[in-house]
Amino acid sequence: WHKETKYSDANFTQSAISTFLLILKNNFKILKNENLIIEKGVSIILDNCFLEIYGGLYISGKKDAPVMIKGQGFNSTLFINSNEKIEINHTEFIGLASKDGLWALPAGITFYESNNVTISDSFFSNNLKGDDFVNFFRCKNVSLENLKFSNVLSDAIDSDFSEISLKNSS
Repeated sequence: WHKETKYSDANFTQSAISTFLLILKNNFKILKNENLIIEKGVSIILDNCFLEIYGGLYISGKKDAPVMIKGQGFNSTLFINSNEKIEINHTEFIGLASKDGLWALPAGITFYESNNVTISDSFFSNNLKGDDFVNFFRCKNVSLENLKFSNVLSDAIDSDFSEISLKNSS
């Protein structure tokens, strides 16, 4: 993966992951002035770690080459708090869990005050713990379409004080 400056603004960087398999064993953070781009066919294993995203997130899986984000252990969690664009396509989320400790979170994937989220053609299965698989808290402009959930503990999706459009999902 690499970082590169986007536009002429030295305060904005972009990270792209195109490696086929990436195993994260330590917490990883994308800052407010960064974008994380995950290309088709990439598999990411969160090995008991916390992935925090405060900038943009683009996951560009394809039907014939989805992206897979898999949790390994009981603290494999995704947290997103961003006003940047979040776009997730053809992605499989497997085995994620809510976060314990000081940064306790209710879901395997938590969107907190994120205001431009699109998730389409994605699959969520086998969350290990938590009240929800996906939680939206004070989010706006959220579009969810063609999502499938399987073997989910408690709620597949929970929304608190959020504006969400949900279509063709089960």
